[in-house]
Amino acid sequence: MRVLCLNQFFDPDESATAQFLTDVAAELLRRGHSVEVICGRAVYAQGNARLPESGTLRVHRVGPEGKHRPGVLGKALDYAAFGAAAGRAISSLGAFDVLVCLSTPPLLPALAARASRQGSGRLVLWTQDVYPEIAETLGVLPKIFGPLLRAPMRRAYHAAELLAVPGRHMAERFERDYGVDPGRMDVIPHWPPYGAAPHGAGEKFRRDRGWQNSFVLLYSGNLGRAHDVSTFLEAYQRFCAAPGAARPILVFAGTGAGRAQVARFAAEHSECPVELLDHQPRESLPELLGAADVHLISQRPEVDGLLVPSKLYGILGSGRPFCFVGTERNEIADVLALAECGCRVEPGRAAELAARWRELAGDKGMRERMGEAAAALARTRFSREATLERLVGALERVG
Repeated sequence: MRVLCLNQFFDPDESATAQFLTDVAAELLRRGHSVEVICGRAVYAQGNARLPESGTLRVHRVGPEGKHRPGVLGKALDYAAFGAAAGRAISSLGAFDVLVCLSTPPLLPALAARASRQGSGRLVLWTQDVYPEIAETLGVLPKIFGPLLRAPMRRAYHAAELLAVPGRHMAERFERDYGVDPGRMDVIPHWPPYGAAPHGAGEKFRRDRGWQNSFVLLYSGNLGRAHDVSTFLEAYQRFCAAPGAARPILVFAGTGAGRAQVARFAAEHSECPVELLDHQPRESLPELLGAADVHLISQRPEVDGLLVPSKLYGILGSGRPFCFVGTERNEIADVLALAECGCRVEPGRAAELAARWRELAGDKGMRERMGEAAAALARTRFSREATLERLVGALERVG
């Protein structure tokens, strides 16, 4: 089977979609298929190459080089340049059995649908976000443009022979808002970016950072417009005012629009220890994630069903509990319903969140039980091997 994959990011980039697509390409190659990838030259987060080109893997890097331009306008220009270059590349490569398209940049599925109609291959859309709704909701797309973009995206969603989505709430949005037949959708969750964390993962990281005797609250990954920062910070201020026996430290590792808000909080509240770390490479993730006592996740209610935070699955793989600030109408809450691997607090309830942190800080046994439940989910329901088997098997059935 000849497979063409489209996404702005691919190995050695370390964005979430790049890592997922690299894993899928590796599994396709392992099964004896031929894979070509069209991706961008520019990088989101440079890492070490895991998948070298070979006789059965060809990578076509197109569009602007260097780092991505900052700001909403810069991102839009990068998207447009990549889309134009990707369109030219598709037309030059001939026919494939399957055309797999992710959702970065947002209008890439529309381009892929047109290419599929012109004979480039049977279309599989592997969506990570619902566009244009997510851009409208986060305020990066004026609502006047929504109807203009919804029409080509609707055609793309209906043109796909398979729409692979990472969660049931997103599938419900596609069925309700776009009329996509549930029979053409497959809910296939994300997976941890590495296997089960080795025993003792995180101990060296804690020693190197001087966290051995601290209660570490860790937010790792993008802290963007879709995430609730304020509830975390207000809860942490309350927690530091009466931490009990714990010596707390709040750690943010990554980038995003909310990072500046955290930096301001740290500057204004010296009584509340905060550390800001840069993006960590993939090979360092087991140590970083294992260094936490409790992980933090948040999701604004208005984006429920429009995205699924990939960081959740890395947290499960780390074998550590997490506290989630969000509603019960999303995939994170669904995971908490499967196993007692953390806790959930409604947005804005900072006092309740601080109380949960105090409870966890004072009960190591509870943290360990929750962490074991998280690791069990990562080994079974969300294992990399089982999830890749489902996704690649679905591609083979289309091809």
